[in-house]
Amino acid sequence: MFTMLELTVMMSFATMILSLILATYLISVWREQETQLYTDLPLMLGVIFITAVLSQTIQLLGYLEIVEITVEVFRIRSLIVLGMALPMLGVMLHIWLPNRQKHHSRIALGLGIYWVIAEMISPTSEMIMTLTIPPLIFLMIGWLVTFSITWKTGRLKEVRSDLMVLGTIITIIGQVGRIPFTNMGLAFLPDTFNAIGMIFYTLALTNPWFKEKSKSPETTAMEQDLYA
Repeated sequence: MFTMLELTVMMSFATMILSLILATYLISVWREQETQLYTDLPLMLGVIFITAVLSQTIQLLGYLEIVEITVEVFRIRSLIVLGMALPMLGVMLHIWLPNRQKHHSRIALGLGIYWVIAEMISPTSEMIMTLTIPPLIFLMIGWLVTFSITWKTGRLKEVRSDLMVLGTIITIIGQVGRIPFTNMGLAFLPDTFNAIGMIFYTLALTNPWFKEKSKSPETTAMEQDLYA
């Protein structure tokens, strides 16, 4: 029978491993592309999962009592999470506002300024989470909408949009429930949801069921919008 701490550590470690595997795969996909842009979806997602590994590492060190998770340490971890939020924002802006690129940096700067101010004025880790989790949830909902559309239209065959939608829903549950779960002494549950979400993300993006087929012009155009 596992203790609550052991369950939390195992789920945290599983999330780290899955994130690292997925990040390695996505970055290798980006490097193999003939044209490599810093706004490409594989690179953006790779960076997101690398920052997830860094954030999870700090949390795991806290669980193991190797590092004391003070408010200052939590602020550092929150800044790392900002490194996850900005690429997520970049993906959304690139997909939905491709013709407004001159505004992308301003919007990203606005998110960064809000995030840093929220950390500076928050005296507790709970307050930091209260102020920074909503923007993260908003971006996840944006992903949910995006991949729901590609799922319903049957486009973007290289990615299992249905699994992306399911993984995003599970991850949102983990993020929204992090504070109440922690207060109830169930800190392992958010990491459990995150680990399950990572499994669906991995399956969706590696897509072992995909076989290259001839694409219609509409499908090719949609894929270029997401990956270019």
